Amino acid sequence: MDILTQEATAWLRAADVAGLELPDTIKEAAEVMARLEVERKALPAPGPVPSLAQIIAGGTPPDKAQKEFDRLLAAAKKQKDLNRATWDAYSLACRRVSILVAQERATLIHGLRPIVMGLVEQARPLAETLKPFAPK
Repeated sequence: MDILTQEATAWLRAADVAGLELPDTIKEAAEVMARLEVERKALPAPGPVPSLAQIIAGGTPPDKAQKEFDRLLAAAKKQKDLNRATWDAYSLACRRVSILVAQERATLIHGLRPIVMGLVEQARPLAETLKPFAPK
């Protein structure tokens, strides 16, 4: 199971909070990852399958009970397989975003320059105010 790296998480947060413009490849991969996360969490867990004896004890004739049991078992397996495949797809999407962030690191750092310069300009007036408290 792959997870999103700390670096990728930090860059995605910077895009959300500070307005960093992500390269299109990362933006598209992150959208897929976010969509899969929502879909993965929305999938229902497979329901419990009553035993064949429980179905028969509930009043279903044995021949019909076997068909019902097989149908319920198949539906639970199908749901479990879908949940597993969706989780695997989400894991692959996380891995893809992490790899793209590592590949585009220089571009991301360069894109951060205007944001950092804006912060420096906001801090300049405070430097004079804090100057008496600064060490030599």
